[in-house]
This record gives sequence, structure tokens and C-alpha cells, in this order.
Amino acid sequence: MEEKQSSASSTIVFGVAMLLLAGNLLWALWNFADLALSAINFPFPLDYGEAPILDQVMRLSRGENIYRPDLAQPPYVVSNHPPVMHILLLPFAAINGPAFWYGRALSITSAIVTALLIALTVRALTKDWIASLIASVLLFSFPYVTGWAIFSRVDTPALMFSLAGLYSVVRWPHRSIGIAMAFICFVLAAGTKQTYIFAGPLTSCIWLWHVGRRTFAIGLAAALLVTGGTLLLLFNIATEGGFTTNIITANANPFEPSIVMDYFINLFVRAEFLIVGLVLFIIVARLGDHVIATAFVIIYLIASALVAIMVGKVGSSINYLYEFTAALCIGTGVAVGWAGKNNWLKTLIAAIIAIQSGALSSWTEDAYLIYVRQKIAAYQEVAKLAQIVKQNNGQVLADEWMGLLPQLGFPLSYQPFEYYMLAQAKMWKTSDLQARIQRLEFKAILLYNPSHFNSIEARWPKPIRQTIYAHYRLEQRLAETLVYVPK
Repeated sequence: MEEKQSSASSTIVFGVAMLLLAGNLLWALWNFADLALSAINFPFPLDYGEAPILDQVMRLSRGENIYRPDLAQPPYVVSNHPPVMHILLLPFAAINGPAFWYGRALSITSAIVTALLIALTVRALTKDWIASLIASVLLFSFPYVTGWAIFSRVDTPALMFSLAGLYSVVRWPHRSIGIAMAFICFVLAAGTKQTYIFAGPLTSCIWLWHVGRRTFAIGLAAALLVTGGTLLLLFNIATEGGFTTNIITANANPFEPSIVMDYFINLFVRAEFLIVGLVLFIIVARLGDHVIATAFVIIYLIASALVAIMVGKVGSSINYLYEFTAALCIGTGVAVGWAGKNNWLKTLIAAIIAIQSGALSSWTEDAYLIYVRQKIAAYQEVAKLAQIVKQNNGQVLADEWMGLLPQLGFPLSYQPFEYYMLAQAKMWKTSDLQARIQRLEFKAILLYNPSHFNSIEARWPKPIRQTIYAHYRLEQRLAETLVYVPK
């Protein structure tokens, strides 16, 4: 009798914990869906990095080489990533012309598919659909996904391809078709963003070795190395060395360990229960039950953490924590599945995830989404900036809002942050651009100046700033942007 009462009590408590968890996860999902819809409907740029993507897509549509070998010559633009996403967007550009919505739609769709792939991966590892569902929706509690996947950027499609490769290996480790699918997905991932050549493939090869498929592990590694090297060589030949100049040389920004520490400390403070709980689960599972799925979790956590260290590059952002976030979600799902039918243990885990999900969603809203919502709310003022660009036939310099140029059919002539870094590295001289500013070739200069970020000093070399201030006057402020016109 007492045993039945205890069982009933545990079931009730577990149900309450799951309801709390479901509520917080749905809140996170709603935040993402709401912002995603707003982003699709917002016609103007939402992020600095959206501008180069659209500009490169439009240049590709005109048959231009987007990987110029000489970055010291105008136009002063850089193509930081391989072309898979650009190619995927070409049909939309041909039909619709320049716009941000289709790039954002691809990124948002990729986030949804990524969540599905996390669910399928956890399901393959644990055979537990509840654990799979929790892991997948938990993804949207993290600001790194909800705050970034709404942008037309390469990161989310790259993550989707990488997770597809991981799922193929986990689901079919003993079948050649699974390894072949993983190979294709990893090539697409690295072809979307070059940093995805590491964590997914490394995790897959070590996992295959761990489960006894050593021939497949060696074969996959060899195929990826040969294919990657061959494609790099072919792209370099086709672009006369411009490919490596753009995606490697121009990406070699200074590294600051303090930035890495800030990001990881911030993540630990905001997700301490989740991280500590996951570490404890790994220890207990490895010492006690020897759950085979924990080996996958450990490998992917370590590999993705190594990639996340790259957030220390000056100019990097939360997108470098993408794979580590996916690893945390998969690990959490495996932990839920490991609890099995022990309702008290599952209640504890569900309660921890519920508390953490709510805290993460609050952090996401307060520290990240607020700035995106502010941009969307400034629609009328951004429209005035667009009018300035249009009236001056694109003879405008800009930073945060430079995406207005390709959106309105004008090519980018200067990417401030990228060339600030090149100037710092002594790879570009500012003299030519200074001379053009002195000649008043630009009819307006738009300098983003928000209260939370010293954008002007972070993006514009000092000689160029001084030249602007000497020859242009501040006319007005729109959408946290200082509008300068010739004196």
C-alpha cells in the first residue's frame, strides 16, 4: 500500500515538474517564433553581418568573383565565408531581387530543423521521446540561438548541416549510407562556414572508433581531409588565391583570452544548474551505469568547447557558441533519458531544466532580444535612413545600416570593421579612402552610435574618423545613428 502511495506521489510530483518545464520551454519557443516573424517582415538590415551576405549574393548573381585576391584595391569588401549559403539564396535573389527576408527565412528554418535533428539524435541515443523533445526545445532558451538565428547569417545553416551529419553517424554507425550522408553533410557545413570542419567531424570519427567501426572512422576522416583539401585548391585556383585571402587571411583577427573568459563565465553564471547537473550526470553515468551515450556527449562537448574558444577573436560574437549550445542540449536530453522510469530522479532533472530554461529565456530577452526589438521599433527612422541612401544614389558610407545599400540595389564599397582589422594588421592603408572622403565623394556618412556599444571607435580607423569629422558635419540622429553630410 505504502509503495503504491509513494509511486502515485512520485507520478504527481513528476507531472507538476513537467508542466512547469513545458511552460518555460513553450515561453522560449514563443519568444523565438514571435521575433522570427517580426524579422521576416522587417525589410531593413537587423545586423551588421547581413549586409555582406546580401551584397555577395547579388554580386554572384551578376557573375562576379566574390573572393578578390587583392583586398587593398577598391571596393573595400571582404567575403569571410565559403559560398554554400550564397548559392542556396541565388534562386531567391533571381526571382525577388535584393532582400533580407529569404536569408532570414533560411536561417530560421535551419534553426527549426536543427532542433528536430537534436531530438532525433537524442532519440537514437536514448530511445526516449520525452528526453528528445526536451532537448530540442531547450535549444530556443539559449540567447545564442534565439538571438542569432533570426539573422541572414551563415551560422545556423552550417549548424543544421553539421547536426545532420552527427545524426547520420549516430543513427546508422554500422551502415555505409549513414557514413556517406554524414560526409555530404559535413562538407556542406564546412562549405557554409569554415569553422564547422572541426567539431562535428571530430566527434563523428571518435564516436565511430568508440563503437567499433574503426574502418568507417578512418574512411570518413580521410574522405573529409581529401575533399576539403581538393576543394580548397580548386577554389583557390579559380579565384587566383582570393579564396584563402578572404576566408583565412582576412579572418585572422587578434585573439584576446579575456573575451573567452567573459563569455564562458557569463554562460556558467546564467546556466550553472544545467552545466553542473550535466557534469554530475556524466560522472555518475561513467562511474556507475556506463551509459554508452555519455561517450558521445563527452566527445561533442569537448570538441564544441574547443571551437567556442574562437569567440575570443576580436569581432567574434555569440555565434561561436552555437555548437557548444547544441552539445549542452543533447547532453541534457541524454541525462533525462538516463533517468529512465525513476520518477523522483526525472522530477529532479525536469525541475532543474525548468528553472534553467526560465532563467535563460529571461536573459535572452533582457540582454539580446531587446536590441533587435529596438531596431524593429525604429522602423520609421530606419526608413528615413533608407531614403537618404536612395536620394544619394548609394554614395554613402555606413556601418550598422550598410545593408541598406545592397537592399536598394547599390553595391557595398566599404566594410568598416573588416578593414579596420586589416588596417590594424598593416594589410591596408587608409589613405585612398581618406582622400575620397576629403573630396566629399560620399554624400552622407552614417555612423552607428548606440548607448551600449562604442561602435564608431570599434569599427572605424582613427585616421578615417578624423577625416570624417574634419570634412563633414553632423546633421541629425536617426535610429541611434549619426548622419553626417558634407560641410
